[in-house]
Amino acid sequence: MTLQLDMNSAKLLDKINSVNHTQFDPSTGIVQIPVVEIPEVSTGEIKSYRAELQLVPDSSPMRFTVKLLESNPH
Repeated sequence: MTLQLDMNSAKLLDKINSVNHTQFDPSTGIVQIPVVEIPEVSTGEIKSYRAELQLVPDSSPMRFTVKLLESNPH
C-alpha cells in the first residue's frame, strides 16, 4: 500500500517549543518528522507518531509519499 501526502497549505510557526525538528535531506529527498499528533475521531485522544516522507521526483507542486509512520509514545 502506498500513502501519499498532498499539502493544501503550509504555515510558518514563529515559536516552536520542541527540541525535535523536522529535517529534509535534499540528497535523498527524505523528510523526517519526529512528532505527528493525530486525534482519534471516536475518543478525541491524541496519538503521536514519527514519520518519514519521500519527495516525489519532479513533482510540481511538491508531493511526498509516506515511507514510514510509526507510533511515537512520549
